[in-house]
Amino acid sequence: RPQEQHEPFGPYPGFGRFARYAQYSGAIPQISLVMGTVSGATCYAAALSDVVFMVKGTSHMFMGDPAEVKQQTGDEVSEEELGGARLHATISGVADVLAENDADCMRKCKDLLSYLPSNSWELPPVVDTGDDPNRRDDTLADVLPPSRLRAYSMYNVITRIVDNGQFFEIKAGWAKNLITCLARLNGRTVGILANNPMVLAGAMTPDSSDKGSRFIRLCDAYNIPVINLMDTPAYLVGTKMEYAGIIRHGSKMLYAHSEVTVP
Repeated sequence: RPQEQHEPFGPYPGFGRFARYAQYSGAIPQISLVMGTVSGATCYAAALSDVVFMVKGTSHMFMGDPAEVKQQTGDEVSEEELGGARLHATISGVADVLAENDADCMRKCKDLLSYLPSNSWELPPVVDTGDDPNRRDDTLADVLPPSRLRAYSMYNVITRIVDNGQFFEIKAGWAKNLITCLARLNGRTVGILANNPMVLAGAMTPDSSDKGSRFIRLCDAYNIPVINLMDTPAYLVGTKMEYAGIIRHGSKMLYAHSEVTVP
């Protein structure tokens, strides 16, 4: 609540509770479930988390509420237009997972936790999925189209490779040209980065670079091996991309791949 914004800044030194989020980052999984309206500086409690869940229609996050926005800028917007769950899941990239309702939000959070260790000193849990690690899927040969000019769904590749075709996607609605998800191979958690030929031919953009580098660091922190499924014409070019900082943002992916310590 805005009237309680003083609390995150005390009684801890420095930037208060925010300093704790930073100290725990990469040491223990930090997950935020936004199932209501969050305004002002407390938004950063979610932004500093590893994964942010929001609920369609009832979750909102913004630095200033509609009344404050109207007072300071003159713009009239609704809570949904200003900081709704769909906006943050598809445009701003703040939300990682979109839920249908509160119960679905809790269920999806539990699903995510099943892939993660309790802290960075542990390995992720091993699950008996019943999927034979030696199985072959000959239909993989049919996924790629005969022409290089035709797109295909990388999801069809992922579901054929991972245990039981199940995976947990993060930031599914944002920077769709790159897919980031957690899955299992022989019951063990893996992180998958996959170019999506169905969107911008799988080319890399500033947003997808941010999305990929953050995901790589999440996997690296919690001892999750990273798998790359690559089909990309590399970085997208043009004035729009240069203005958006493709050089600056693109370097984040190179840095994340270079510093990673997991297989």
